[in-house]
Amino acid sequence: SNGGDMSYLLACEASDVFKAIAPVVGMILESIYNTCTPENPMPVFEIHGTQDYVTYWDGDINNEDGWGAYLDIPTMMNFWVTLNGLELYDSIDLEDSNTNDGSMVVFERYWSDSTVHEVWLYKVVGGGHSLLIILWILLRISYENIYSIFHSSSHCISRTPHVSMYGTVFVKSSFRRESDSS
Repeated sequence: SNGGDMSYLLACEASDVFKAIAPVVGMILESIYNTCTPENPMPVFEIHGTQDYVTYWDGDINNEDGWGAYLDIPTMMNFWVTLNGLELYDSIDLEDSNTNDGSMVVFERYWSDSTVHEVWLYKVVGGGHSLLIILWILLRISYENIYSIFHSSSHCISRTPHVSMYGTVFVKSSFRRESDSS
């Protein structure tokens, strides 16, 4: 989750370096949100549980836990949707392959026909902060899905996402683009 938090900071302050983020149970501090003005659109791929007891789905705007005031997940997602100029939305309940764990996954996709910069949210209804739950979801949605949001956002011929030890995926912009002459 700390890596997810960091990815939002990098998206706000280094959109010239990072072209997409995939935070896992991340949040954006209110102080960062209030000054967030990325130079470029920022595709986002977020996974978050609605029953997260560490990084609350509903945020902690009053800083009751002492980590710093932060926004709720729907407000965060709306920020990136607006930034990227997205007007289309779809929500799909994914097949629940484990009906005994008390959770289900809803995939929310925001996009536009006029841009490739999308926002994807995998909302784990009833899911918490458990790494095992998040790993299960990552395996279900697959690395290829994460890769595809980065692929479409950067129009790169070749690139390799950089995965941090905290589960956050970063894609640096130092790749040759299809429009480059070399």
